[in-house]
Amino acid sequence: MSHLLYRLGRLAARRPWTMIGAWVLLAVVVIGASSTVGRELEDSFAVPGLDSQDALDLLEAAQSDAAGLTVRVVMTPLDAGTTFNEPAAMSALVDVQRAVADLPKVIGATEAADSIGPDGRVAVITAQYPVVDELSIADLDALKEFAAELRVDSPLQIELAGDLFFA
Repeated sequence: MSHLLYRLGRLAARRPWTMIGAWVLLAVVVIGASSTVGRELEDSFAVPGLDSQDALDLLEAAQSDAAGLTVRVVMTPLDAGTTFNEPAAMSALVDVQRAVADLPKVIGATEAADSIGPDGRVAVITAQYPVVDELSIADLDALKEFAAELRVDSPLQIELAGDLFFA
């Protein structure tokens, strides 16, 4: 095998333009043959049966590509001895959750009962907004006005955080 490679290298050194022309001709023939005989190339990363493919299918079914920015509404009762396990605080939390879900452009919000921390003192509702291209500064202003209205006469301390403030 080494003798054959030696002869090929020697031929290439003696006649470089002939070798370059032969390689170009070979490339043209291969490209032409693949376009006439070959089938359409596809860019697919789908590998059926893998756990990662199952996860990607679940994300696609949940329309995760439509999900954009998030806002977190963090609440705690103003009364230091109160927890969200008490009816009045839980009622206020449910009202806030419904109001957050009804905001313009909000795709969805976490349920009030699922947002309570282990100690019962802090609840975090996550609101999902669309991608940043579908939002405007008016949406952020509406969220800030909403929070200001909620804080008036509320038994909860309400704070906001999330991607929407930085986008």
